[in-house]
Amino acid sequence: MSADLMLWGERGGGLHVGPELAWQKRAACATAPEPDRFFPGGGAPSNKPKKEFCARCPVREECLDWALAHEEQGIWGGLTERERTKLLASRLPALFTMKEPK
Repeated sequence: MSADLMLWGERGGGLHVGPELAWQKRAACATAPEPDRFFPGGGAPSNKPKKEFCARCPVREECLDWALAHEEQGIWGGLTERERTKLLASRLPALFTMKEPK
């Protein structure tokens, strides 16, 4: 894989790499002055500025989908880990009531 596919997204100390993450190149946080602030231990005491930054990101939906599928830490798609957990929990009842196509 080419080096230009080494993009933002820390989990367990490693970077996510791969063409399926090309959307990260367009992420607002990828060009932020201090992108580490979006991840645990990044030094920002409040999530509000991070979430406001995410609100204007062109790939917010892709980011949120990725975080929901991969249990990411930090702010992803404009939501904290706790908010994403609540979102997933709210979707569970719908999954159990879905009917199989005939």
